[in-house]
Amino acid sequence: MSGSSNDSKRTDEVKERLVNLWDEIQSPSFLYSARQSYIISNFGGDIPSFQKVQSFLNQTGAYDWAKKKWTRLDGRGTNLNVEMQCILTKLVRRLGSRGMRVFSLLPRFHDVVLETRLDFEENWAVRTTPDLVVIGKGKNFKDAVPGHKIDAFLWSSHIERTSGVVMVRTDVDFDNAHDKILLEATYYASECFYEQGNRIFFHVVVVTNSRVQLLRFDRSGCLASPATNIHECPGYFMQCLLLLSTMKDTVLGFDKMITWKGYSRFIETENLEKKDVKYRLLNPILYFDHSACKAVTQRAGELWVNTMLLAVHGVEGVGQVLGYEEDISLYNRRGHSCIDENFEDRPASSSSSPSVMQLRLIGTSGTVEFYTEMFP
Repeated sequence: MSGSSNDSKRTDEVKERLVNLWDEIQSPSFLYSARQSYIISNFGGDIPSFQKVQSFLNQTGAYDWAKKKWTRLDGRGTNLNVEMQCILTKLVRRLGSRGMRVFSLLPRFHDVVLETRLDFEENWAVRTTPDLVVIGKGKNFKDAVPGHKIDAFLWSSHIERTSGVVMVRTDVDFDNAHDKILLEATYYASECFYEQGNRIFFHVVVVTNSRVQLLRFDRSGCLASPATNIHECPGYFMQCLLLLSTMKDTVLGFDKMITWKGYSRFIETENLEKKDVKYRLLNPILYFDHSACKAVTQRAGELWVNTMLLAVHGVEGVGQVLGYEEDISLYNRRGHSCIDENFEDRPASSSSSPSVMQLRLIGTSGTVEFYTEMFP
């Protein structure tokens, strides 16, 4: 297949994915509002304190405490992006984990037709690359290939090591095109879920001339903090960015059971005898099978796929389950004890998207081990 044909196929795939994500976003159970402090208080316990942030702002002169105004975040468009990159780079170097780096990416857009209102379609130019990415290294990330030349301005060069992303927009964009911002943020999160395979959740920070909003995606939807004035709350603004620049898997949203060592991926779990065991995954691609699990549960009542596989354990020629976990709830992982009153678990009967209950399987088919998570 020629290069142009490959590009065309990729473009069609991106457009189809955007349409599907747009349909997901329309579900009333997709987006939840959280208090300003909720995400940081529950998932940012390992980021630098406000006192350290205040010291950073005093030393860099980035914020004028008397005027209550950022000294450089007053640009528009490209200038705002450059100013934001400068602040984020300094913050990551000073207070972020060692090895974290910030990159500004070339913009790429895809035109897609979406039904934005009932029986009304619009053509949107959707940006499919974030403005800024923070990348990391260590057990949560696949190592870069030594000697392999990359284009630092392309997200494809960084996506396997992306810890989080920043979207830089204007206040006008935020007020008049927030639905498109949410779609773009959802696309970035879905790309990292797919490419990395070991994320429980993913942070996107949206920054404008005067506001910041923290979006926290998991596999059942999005938690959104209120849009907060960055000039009135500079410490909170910096803490939102610091959520992207720590090596702590519990803050970044990595599944601590799944780790990288060089170019090999490992998963720690229990075997069928409920003993701790560590497997090397021969195929690093995480496989999600929503439809198969739903089909089995529909035919067999309440039976999960693991029940079916356990029934044929040891039968020659049948893929074997090596271990499994069940009743993994994203609701529990969100820190629901301090949740807003308007937040609730996604109903299991929802037909628009997977429920938050999931089954994790580790198995083998011949000589190839696989790891899969299934949603009913």
